Amino acid sequence: MPTDVHLADATAGTLSAMATFYEATRSAMRDPRTKISNAWVAPTKLTARKRPNLIPVRDNLVRRHLGLEKARDYRIDWQVMRHLANDEGVNDQLRIAVAAARDASASRGQQFEPDTSSLRLLDVALWERARVES
Repeated sequence: MPTDVHLADATAGTLSAMATFYEATRSAMRDPRTKISNAWVAPTKLTARKRPNLIPVRDNLVRRHLGLEKARDYRIDWQVMRHLANDEGVNDQLRIAVAAARDASASRGQQFEPDTSSLRLLDVALWERARVES
């Protein structure tokens, strides 16, 4: 699976490789003591950590906010996040938020430069918005 591809630029082949990686991670983390193990939060966070430009963090709060809770399919979540990652309006708002944080830190004599991917910024922005609106 590529390490230098962003979700916004992911091809069908990349999405397929992401799914293989995610499913393998999920399978490896499955609890063998239970008959039905559908834990997805920890594998999602681990795979997102390993590919921060490519794999979004799935979260119930954000999924509900985006109207995805009934779909129950990470591939649909990824497609929605891919669409948002390609949306110029969303990207403009993320740039504005980063600039505001940079300005606020500069006014306190500090330097702020996010050391994370634009996808992680989108994850955080969506989670914060969902948290405030819930």
